[in-house]
Amino acid sequence: RVDISIHTEDKFLIIKISDNGTGISHDKLAELQNELSSADPANLSEGIGILNTNARIKLVYGDECGVHIDSHENEGTTIIVIMNKSK
Repeated sequence: RVDISIHTEDKFLIIKISDNGTGISHDKLAELQNELSSADPANLSEGIGILNTNARIKLVYGDECGVHIDSHENEGTTIIVIMNKSK
């Protein structure tokens, strides 16, 4: 099952995609979260698609925006995309 919701909160557009799949292992999730938080937006040619997407969102909308991932093994994954709706 996949759930998608879109709403605004203050000046932000928030897109939330959740599934009830197998989830991501704790180690892989920690690695992904670290890569998302430390990715250099100026280096858009490297990395997996979600890292490239995160870098491009930060480049256009600023560091307060981007992609966030939360996941629990055997429970599913939630990806939240935050963008500034005023740009």
